[in-house]
Amino acid sequence: MRVIADHARATAFSIADGILPSNEGRNYVLRKIMRRAIYQGRHTLGFKGLFFHKVTDEVVRRMRSIPEHDPNPLDDYVQTAGGELLYSDVVGFQSEPMGSEVIGTAFEVYSELQIQRDFVSRMVKLEEERFGSTLTVGLEKLDELAVDNEIISLVNQSISELRESEQFARESA
Repeated sequence: MRVIADHARATAFSIADGILPSNEGRNYVLRKIMRRAIYQGRHTLGFKGLFFHKVTDEVVRRMRSIPEHDPNPLDDYVQTAGGELLYSDVVGFQSEPMGSEVIGTAFEVYSELQIQRDFVSRMVKLEEERFGSTLTVGLEKLDELAVDNEIISLVNQSISELRESEQFARESA
């Protein structure tokens, strides 16, 4: 879960700073970070469906000053293979507000996150959907290749067995 939380933080701050997932330079690094977190959530933790944009939104929410009475709008559950888990548990931050006497309120420090909150959420969800379809298509192709390789392996094994039993002339193979 730490990987997902750390990657959600990196994603939120990067997108708020104007870096968008794509195939070149630092944008590609962001895409890899996001996809690694999505993959970890789906395959290691067994999350079902879209979840990373909610975790990233939880990061943004927690990076502002949070009064104790503030309800957690994302305290819904992510479906996992082993049951349910709160999105806020995935993030794993302290819920207490940062002291204004030390660094000002979190909103003042991370105001770019609050200003860009909707944009960050949309970009993360879009990339998560893209990666989901890419992953689905890729896994289908991998399954097809596995079947093809299995067939080739069986044919090679059969030819080998025929050769060994000398029922099949070497020139025919």
